[in-house]
Amino acid sequence: MRSYLEHELKPKEVLDEALRVLKPGGSIYVKVPNFATINRAVRGRNWCGFRFPDHLNYFTIESLKKMGESSGYKFDLRNSFTRYTNDNLHCYLTKPAA
Repeated sequence: MRSYLEHELKPKEVLDEALRVLKPGGSIYVKVPNFATINRAVRGRNWCGFRFPDHLNYFTIESLKKMGESSGYKFDLRNSFTRYTNDNLHCYLTKPAA
């Protein structure tokens, strides 16, 4: 789901369905714009992550983690070192092993 969830009208439903079809221990890779980046705060309306009207959702680490975990995934942030400076969030959402 690289560069997808920010465009999806119902991202929670997509994650729920992906969890249903994943094998236990299976993962999905998610990359979305990082609304909590310092660059967004500095650049304001000129931030590169704003794409009107095709970006329907903007995620922070916390909101993406909450959505993933509420669907039943284990959340694994891959760019934790650059989480405040990277304009994107990179994570794996993993279905727990049976």
